[in-house]
Amino acid sequence: MPNRRISELDASGPLYFNDVPFNSIYTENPSEGSSSDWFLMSANPNVSNNKISIPNFQRSVLTDALYLNGSQTISGHKTFKDKCYITKRANIHAIQDPSSDGSISGKTFVGTTGLFENVIAGTGDSAPEGCDLTIFESATFEGKLKINNSLSFPGTFDATGDFSALNFTVVSGAQIIESTSTTGDSSFSENVYAFGDLNASGQISANTLYVHQNISSQNNQQITFNDDSIQFSSGSSNYIDVTDDNIQIKDKIYVNNDNVINLSNSTPSGMLHVDGTGYVQNINALSDTTYRPFFGGDDESMVFKTQLRTGSREYTIDLPKTFHTQPILSTQLQHTGYIVPYILSDVTQNDFKIKFGEDVNDNDFVIHTTAMAASTGELSTNKKGFQRFTTNISAGSDTYTISFPEEHNLKPMVNIDIEAQNEIVPHTISGVSKTDYTLILSAPSTENYTVHTISTEHETQRIS
Repeated sequence: MPNRRISELDASGPLYFNDVPFNSIYTENPSEGSSSDWFLMSANPNVSNNKISIPNFQRSVLTDALYLNGSQTISGHKTFKDKCYITKRANIHAIQDPSSDGSISGKTFVGTTGLFENVIAGTGDSAPEGCDLTIFESATFEGKLKINNSLSFPGTFDATGDFSALNFTVVSGAQIIESTSTTGDSSFSENVYAFGDLNASGQISANTLYVHQNISSQNNQQITFNDDSIQFSSGSSNYIDVTDDNIQIKDKIYVNNDNVINLSNSTPSGMLHVDGTGYVQNINALSDTTYRPFFGGDDESMVFKTQLRTGSREYTIDLPKTFHTQPILSTQLQHTGYIVPYILSDVTQNDFKIKFGEDVNDNDFVIHTTAMAASTGELSTNKKGFQRFTTNISAGSDTYTISFPEEHNLKPMVNIDIEAQNEIVPHTISGVSKTDYTLILSAPSTENYTVHTISTEHETQRIS
């Protein structure tokens, strides 16, 4: 009925045309194709009637609308009042809720592509068991982040809130502003910055670990980082303090940049300075170019000489000190050309007697004396370097074998003196070996003797 007025036409339902692809992808040129032969008419009764081609109508209605299929760029703000299901992969640049109780607070984002299983924001339900989260680029978390299972960052990790994880691995760097708690092993292949508390019940391995304040253990042990020092402490009184100038241990030991060790609060007087009493087991002292043992012990040896006044046959020689036990003596008579035989007698801890075969007739006689504590003495020095001992021999023979208390490694050098009461007898030694030597008298003895022996293997030995 082509002559009917528009107002008299029957009303129609939704648009539908068999010959027009109304829901296809709208790339068709409006001047080509069958759809350009179809028009829609708009009418304003009693005013005007107009027509619009199907392609132009499609562009007007659907260009900025959401297609049900095909590719499309969507812009502007969109609000989904009901659930929205995405059955394919969705690449989302950002999801942001500016408020703590907004539209997405506490909601769960679920993906089935394997990129993630659950991401929970806000105060919603807890993540299910067995959920792993992997972030391949940098990640920033401004609130508290808790991972019940493993969390791996091939990139960097930056958290401004609290962080807790059973297992935590960062291939690049990690920066944590507040506290961090890990109950499993944590591994950092590059830098780690912890500005708050870092609590780890497992192991932490890192190339470089930057700590803003302190490192503490559950056993009250702590590493404290100050502006100009590092302090290692165990308890309230035990600590090591490292500064630019010193290493200080319990306010007692200081080591400075020149490697001076000061075991006092005084100004050091040498490379090693000690105030008070020191106990050392072994000391080697430099003599020329050789380090030689310095032997401890309180009963030190004495070497001295005594001028003898003329006119007497017997003299008492005072020792420079009182020995703890009776010393071993080695003496030698000095004179310009006169020889007088003598023996030692009545050796005590503080003196001994020397008896000559005749009166001393001038003032040129000098006795050189070496006095040493016996090797077996508790407070003796250099027990191994020098063997010094006495041997009691009975009267009636002119040859005696004197055994060393310990076998020498080499044939030693031997000095002897004879202690007697009355008899002065010339003597010599022979057959020195590593175990003993032979004493030869000019005649069989008529009284018991005490033989003083000092032996050593080395050409140079410290006697104190």
